[in-house]
Amino acid sequence: MRQILSLLIIGLLAHELPAQQQKIDSLEKAAASHPFQDSVKVDIYNLIAFEVINTNPDKGRKYATQGYELAKQIGYQNGYARGLNLVGSSLLTIGEYDTALEFYLASLKEYEQTQYQMGIFITYNNIGELYEKKFQYKEALQYHKKSLALKNKHLRGRKPIMSYVNLGQIYYRLNYLDSAINHFQIAEQMAKEENRPRTIAYAQTGIGKVLAKQKNYISALKYLNQANQIYKQREDYLGMSGIALEKAKISIANNQFDQSKLLVEETIKFADIVNAKELKLEALALQYKTDSTLNDFEAAFLSMRKLHKLASEIFDIAKEKQLQTIQAKFEFEESQRLQDELLKEKETSQKIVRYQRTIIAGIAVILLLISIIAILFYYQVKKQARLNRLLKDKNREIKEKALELEIFNNNLEQIVEERTSVIQKKDVKLKEYSFLNAHIVRGPLANILGLTKLLKGDMEENEKREMIDHLYYSADKLDDVLTDIKKKLEKGEMIN
Repeated sequence: MRQILSLLIIGLLAHELPAQQQKIDSLEKAAASHPFQDSVKVDIYNLIAFEVINTNPDKGRKYATQGYELAKQIGYQNGYARGLNLVGSSLLTIGEYDTALEFYLASLKEYEQTQYQMGIFITYNNIGELYEKKFQYKEALQYHKKSLALKNKHLRGRKPIMSYVNLGQIYYRLNYLDSAINHFQIAEQMAKEENRPRTIAYAQTGIGKVLAKQKNYISALKYLNQANQIYKQREDYLGMSGIALEKAKISIANNQFDQSKLLVEETIKFADIVNAKELKLEALALQYKTDSTLNDFEAAFLSMRKLHKLASEIFDIAKEKQLQTIQAKFEFEESQRLQDELLKEKETSQKIVRYQRTIIAGIAVILLLISIIAILFYYQVKKQARLNRLLKDKNREIKEKALELEIFNNNLEQIVEERTSVIQKKDVKLKEYSFLNAHIVRGPLANILGLTKLLKGDMEENEKREMIDHLYYSADKLDDVLTDIKKKLEKGEMIN
């Protein structure tokens, strides 16, 4: 949320402040006051670089470098790629094409890794512009077409305006004027629909140049003046210098040499502000041509001297820039090396931390296992103590039983004698019972059985009554015998 708010503030500052310098000042203050080393600060650095590249390429490169270094440090890959891209654009502005191409290709590699399509087609577009400045128009056309194809595929709600501008410029260079003006007009219409003044100026400049080449000078001046108004509002001195140069060419074509001299001076003035020496060199060449045409040989000689001096300066500056470029490359590579070392150190530190965490986790697991074993051991000891108590109680019971058994064994002989005596007595009684059963009891019982059998036979009534009387007598005698035996058995007396 903090990042979104910061970016909204930056956007408001960039659109509401009327003057370009005020906007840049506000962005620089925002960068200085932003308290965090985060992606928002990277975006501010890159935005400042983008705003000042055309007017102050060195300053733009400084902020872009700060942006990509911070982005690399915090792992903001798209911010890093954008910073590299802006460094390339700053080098492109001062004519360091080879080094600019290296930065563009490095940026493209980063964007391809993140698959950030907008970054990819912007970089294609910049590489196309670079080849255009190197007069390698076939290569330029190839990259601009790739950029346009990606934009048509991936842009949502925005139009590929700059691709049409750049393709128009290439067609202009190849002298395909109808294709050139068609692409510039499409770009102008799109830019107006999206209210993008700078792009409108680029498209109108292209249309003016094509019309001038077609010798339609009135219409050409109309478009060039419209573009110049936008450049003035935005204080784009590079654009103003280019417009003045194109108008000077038209003035020379119309034999308006006094006017062309003023326009050349205006071109040189604006070129000096942005240190655009190539534009200044072209302007001095036009000035020499104008002075020669007017037969103002003294002025022509002065123009020639300035031209040679500037060419020499450009040559010396080229050498110096080459050294600066080498130094910039070295610093970039050194920065990359340091960043790689920091990343390796970070990875090593993370590995050590992971290793330490693994060890700590292992120790924690071991301690946990020891705790579990200790708890189990405690409960086992407690259980063993309980079993020991039970065993001790059982041993005591066994000893008590053994003592009882010993006492019992000691009394066993007496008990056996007593029980033997009892058994003998019972045996005697059984013998007596047997004797009684065999002798005393069997007599009356036999009489009863015999009388009973007789009663079953045929006999007279008198005989039956007599038999019954004998039967009663034998039964009474048997009852007396049994009663006597019972009494003697109850008293334990011997039965004779």
